[in-house]
Amino acid sequence: MRVFAKPGHAVLQAAAEWYVQLQAENPTVQQLQGFEDWLHADASHRRAWARVQKLEQQFGLLPVDVALPALRDARAKRRAVLKVMALLALTSPAGWLAYEQLPWRAMAAEYTTATGERRQVTLADGGSLFLNTSTALDVDYNERQRLLRLHDGEVLIETAPDAVQRPFLVQTRHGLVQALGTKFSVRVASDETQVSVLQHAVEITPTKGQSTVRLQAGEQASFNAEQTGSIQTLSPYHDAWMRGMLMAVDQPLGEFITELARYRPGILRCDPAIAHLRVSGAFRLADTDEALKNLVATLPIQLVYRTRYWATLTPLS
Repeated sequence: MRVFAKPGHAVLQAAAEWYVQLQAENPTVQQLQGFEDWLHADASHRRAWARVQKLEQQFGLLPVDVALPALRDARAKRRAVLKVMALLALTSPAGWLAYEQLPWRAMAAEYTTATGERRQVTLADGGSLFLNTSTALDVDYNERQRLLRLHDGEVLIETAPDAVQRPFLVQTRHGLVQALGTKFSVRVASDETQVSVLQHAVEITPTKGQSTVRLQAGEQASFNAEQTGSIQTLSPYHDAWMRGMLMAVDQPLGEFITELARYRPGILRCDPAIAHLRVSGAFRLADTDEALKNLVATLPIQLVYRTRYWATLTPLS
């Protein structure tokens, strides 16, 4: 029996690009000929395309939005290609479940920021989004609701009045947050979502929870899929990142480094032996190296580099 190798990443990407291109527009004769040439150039191309066809038969169009005219936009096309690639990478019987759990949604999100990047987005209704570092989200406005799907990271939201009074919702992997005419932030991690309210109020409903919790201005709480934690008072420096600053007031060094690492490419760690040391000050997010130098100058610690992008704070030798 002859065993064929699975198509590699480059071949799957090419198959996804051809699929999106052929679905998103009326292909020309030249494009159709180009596809035929690619298809017959190598057996791996035909195996990759067979996988496309099999998935299309199983689940319908891959995904539905690849056929929209909006895919004339280069970014939209790229997102569609990433979505198709995520499906093509799955070959096990549990493939569809894996598809739902893989981070392709974040990879192909409509709005994203890189590590250390911050970005503002104006919504169709006049509201504003302020994306913090390493954030990925999609915006879905329809006749029934205004929905943000926050896949990763943190976003601060200023809602605007809606003429037809559609609810404004933020969905994360842990549940739903509904704005009640407000300014608030949502930060999602693997195990929980944190909500902080700057103005008015929001309601939190965990995916599997039995009750809804309301937060008022000046309050914050974290929730997972089952329940919402205790309500806490919001720090006055909660939104300092919007001004490019990271504030610390008698904060344990370990916690501070975990926060600083969000804005720094690579790996930044703190030795548990010094994690209890206290940090106070204002640090510029645009220069994390300067922040680390300030810590080394004021605390009995040293910075040890394994590589340029792998640094650890350790006790002073």
